[in-house]
Amino acid sequence: MARFYRTKGYGKAKRAFTQRLDCMGKSKSKAVQELRQTLMKWRTEVLNFHKGRLSNGRVEGFNRVGKLIQRQGYGFRNFAHYRLRLLSTCFFRGKRKDPHQRK
Repeated sequence: MARFYRTKGYGKAKRAFTQRLDCMGKSKSKAVQELRQTLMKWRTEVLNFHKGRLSNGRVEGFNRVGKLIQRQGYGFRNFAHYRLRLLSTCFFRGKRKDPHQRK
């Protein structure tokens, strides 16, 4: 699939995607057939990537960090503290050194 996402142009991507689905249709593996069904349901969304080359990866990353902070915090009592922790983690990571980190 990684090679598919490097395909240039919507038309080429559509042909490559169809060929991949056809190949998967010949498989006798139940897992491959289930993956094929999922890809067929998401066909429009997958192919739309080739129109604008945009993804929601950054947003998904922020959501993942937020859930991680919630798990680590065992439930913040104050939403303002949770918000500050989330903002500092997402936007200042790597820009300043952690004072608790050992050298």
